[in-house]
Parts: sequence; C-alpha cells; structure tokens
Amino acid sequence: HSLLAVRLLSAVGRHFGFSPNLDILLTGPTVRQMARKIDERELEKRNEKTIDVEIGQKYPCTSAQERFWLLDKIYPDEPTYSVSLAIRWNGPLEQERLEIAVAALVKKHAALRTIFTKERPPQQILCEPYRPKIKITELDNAIGEVDWDEEISKFSRNEAQEAFDLASGPLFRVGLLKLADELSVLVFTIHHIVFDGMSILPLVEDFCRHYRGASAEDTDMTCLIKEALRESELRSERSYERKREFWQHYLLNCPEHVTFPTDYP
Repeated sequence: HSLLAVRLLSAVGRHFGFSPNLDILLTGPTVRQMARKIDERELEKRNEKTIDVEIGQKYPCTSAQERFWLLDKIYPDEPTYSVSLAIRWNGPLEQERLEIAVAALVKKHAALRTIFTKERPPQQILCEPYRPKIKITELDNAIGEVDWDEEISKFSRNEAQEAFDLASGPLFRVGLLKLADELSVLVFTIHHIVFDGMSILPLVEDFCRHYRGASAEDTDMTCLIKEALRESELRSERSYERKREFWQHYLLNCPEHVTFPTDYP
C-alpha cells in the first residue's frame, strides 16, 4: 500500500534525521536491507556539503511545488489546495499562550513562512519568523440548542474557502472558534504547496508542546528547500537529461487535445 510506504519512510526519516525516498524501500524491502541502505545514506550525509538556507534568498522549487504553482496560475484565487486541520480543545484556552505557541510553530517550521515568486520559473523564498494573527469567532449561545459538530464543520469549511496568495503569503492561517467557556476548536489552514498530510501529526505535536511551555527550538526545518536544491542538482545531471529526451521523443506525436468522454458537457 503506497500510503503505508510513505508513512513508514516518514517515520524512518524523523528518527534518522533525513528525507528518505521510495527507492530505499523498493531496493531494501527487508529490515536488514533497509538498515544497510540507511547506513549508506548516513555515510553520504556525512560527506555531502552543508547547505545554508538564508532568509530572503530565492531557491528552486521541487517538481511537486512547481505543479502546485502552475495550477495556482491556471486557477487563481481558488482554495482547492488548502489543507485544514481542526483541533478540538476541551478546557480553558489561554489566548496569550496560544499566540506564543503558534508563533513558535512558524519559527520552527520554515515551510509556514515560505512564499513563491510570481515569475517563471517559480522560486521559493524563506521569510522572517512572524506572529500570525488569530481569527477568533465566538458562537452566540443565545440562539438556543446548537449542533456543535455542524458548527465546527461549517467553521472549518469557511476557513478553507479563503484562498492564499502564493507571492505575498503567508500560506498559514489560524482560526479559533469558541463554542463555550471551556470548549474551543482551533483550525490551521495551510496551502498544500508547503504542507501535506504526513506533516499533520508533527505539527500538532509541536503545537501542543509549545502551548505547554516548551521554547521554540533552533532545529533546522528547511528540509523542503534543501530537498528542492538536491532535486535541482539531479536535474542537471546527464542521466536526467537522457530520461527527459526519451519521453519528449516518445510523446512527440501525441494529440494536442485528448477527447475523453466526460459526465457533463
């Protein structure tokens, strides 16, 4: 199952401190073989040059980010690729601690303060840490009996419907719905170009840790930019050029328009 494979590789990467690709699993399907692959990667990691990522500088995008960037150009102001996650909070929620915890997330996770250029080819820019403004909505309990699950769903949908501007940012938004004195829902909305489903658990764990008082760490979380730099180097290699030339030749006579039948005219 491909999703299980991604989850396994994500767990391996978090433990060993690097981003393993699918090749490690395909060429090392047993524990012993994968351990050997990880040892090889550790040796490569020690020998590879250090990549310093600076605030305000332009860096290449990964191929996946380039696709999201292009889709944003084709369908501007569309919230299709907004990822939302809701945290139901039982108990008192201190707003000052909440703001500090969210700011700590932005400081640690560089992806939450990354923007993208308007011109082609797209490039990503790391911005200074900032303190996100939290949009607070209080439910009017005077309206009588309320379906809280429905209100939470509606609030989350509304938060996700607001589009992001990739060039101006930020690509991370925080909303708070207060349902009662000791019941709230915190909604994080992030553009998919800097965030995916596998990032949800680490983000929530970090938020809870920061809310409990842990300080913002200086951990290097510029992995997306570094991955893009490594991918850019691979693209410049002759083997990559040969693959691209093969597919360009193979697809040379493909029709410009494909007339697949659709459900609607």
